[in-house]
Amino acid sequence: MRISNLVSQIIEPGCFIVYFTRTAHIFIVESVADQAEEALLKFRLGIERSNDAVFMTDPDGIIIYANPGFERIYGFSADEALGKTPRILKSGVLSQETYQDFWQTLLDKQVVAGEIVNKHKDGRLLTIEGSNNPILDETGNIVGFLAIHRDI
Repeated sequence: MRISNLVSQIIEPGCFIVYFTRTAHIFIVESVADQAEEALLKFRLGIERSNDAVFMTDPDGIIIYANPGFERIYGFSADEALGKTPRILKSGVLSQETYQDFWQTLLDKQVVAGEIVNKHKDGRLLTIEGSNNPILDETGNIVGFLAIHRDI
């Protein structure tokens, strides 16, 4: 094929027509941004539909996100939890030293996983299995924390 026989026309971003001599072929190109957006949507839907409590805090430990599973397990709506710290889940069963070690491990950029006793909004004690994770940016700085808890 000679280059003079190839003409293209952009219809809209991500969609163009290429004419090869007398025939036209329409190509739809999905951009990397579109693929990333679709992946984020699937990720968000998965978290929203999870039975596990998934919540995120900022670097100071302030809850900035809680999924519907958080309300099912702990009884706090997202609106009630946002702006608070995970202390709202503190059972009082564990020693202050245990909580300090928990947070120091996270601040040392390590995962804290295992069983812990937390408290439901109504005061009931809950044994949960959890993974509590520092969220690190590309330079290794803590930008928040992510927790995934399952009522066992």
